[in-house]
Amino acid sequence: MEYEDETYVLRPMSCPHHMIVYNRKLRSYRDLPLRYAEIVTQHRHEASGALSGLERVRAMTLTDSHIFARRDQIKDEVLSAYHLIQQAINDLGIKIDYVELALRDKEKGKFHDDDVLWDEAEALMKELLDEADIEYTVMEGEAAFYGPKIDIQVRTAMDRVITMSTVQLDFLLPERFDLTYIGKDGEKHRPVVIHRGLISTWERLVSILLEHYKGAFPTWLAPKQVRLIPVNLEAHGRYAENLNNRLIDEGLRSDTDFREENLGYKIREAQTEKIPYSLVIGDNEVEENAVTYRKYGEKNQTTLPLEEFITMIKKEVRERAK
Repeated sequence: MEYEDETYVLRPMSCPHHMIVYNRKLRSYRDLPLRYAEIVTQHRHEASGALSGLERVRAMTLTDSHIFARRDQIKDEVLSAYHLIQQAINDLGIKIDYVELALRDKEKGKFHDDDVLWDEAEALMKELLDEADIEYTVMEGEAAFYGPKIDIQVRTAMDRVITMSTVQLDFLLPERFDLTYIGKDGEKHRPVVIHRGLISTWERLVSILLEHYKGAFPTWLAPKQVRLIPVNLEAHGRYAENLNNRLIDEGLRSDTDFREENLGYKIREAQTEKIPYSLVIGDNEVEENAVTYRKYGEKNQTTLPLEEFITMIKKEVRERAK
């Protein structure tokens, strides 16, 4: 983009920037592995026909990471990245459909032309997956331009498989940016770069979560965890407001419905919004310092002393109950 005699370029990726940061000073073998991670917004001019809701967009935010390692550290670092991805996906309650090992094919020009590096990188990735007893599907021709990669695939509600996370091995960028470190022998050596995409872009993650849970998020993940509904604003409004402030102080995401609408309408709306806990506040709750709640998806109402309810919901959030 040209503006006032200056040229501006939207950032399509963070890889080159991290290479430059690495290269800002001399590195020793003792400095490695060196891990950079950045929450970054990137822009890609995707064709209009390729755009798909939140799954594929032109402006995206992701946690982008690059790990600079010695060759003897590759296995440990790739497996560490894979296990971190696995933990994050498990915590979110998402099911991995399969793990893909993406390799090159023989089509020249599609991949970086260095058979020695490719053979070494592909053999290393196969070996570490086999040693870790990780089941995978080999996909030839799906590698990145610069090296093989491990892609974590999930299946959407529309029965399409998309890439959730990735670990990519890169021997090319260290060459292109002339990255070096001083080894034990006092000589310069070339590091390897491992690209780690933790949980896709945030936009794609949100789309996957919405589809996976059909909007009914578990309590720990729900944008709004508690909705307080006073039966009568004048008689019960102050108690509801104080309780709402208490829940917020306890680290919970809570709000109150003080609209001049009938009680049944407000309860139904909280259910429609799929808020995990709807709390109806009436005379008994005010007098006994208690709450009466209905959990989303359940028909029965339960009354508990306030402190018991807070202990219960905080435990549910802490343990990431599904």
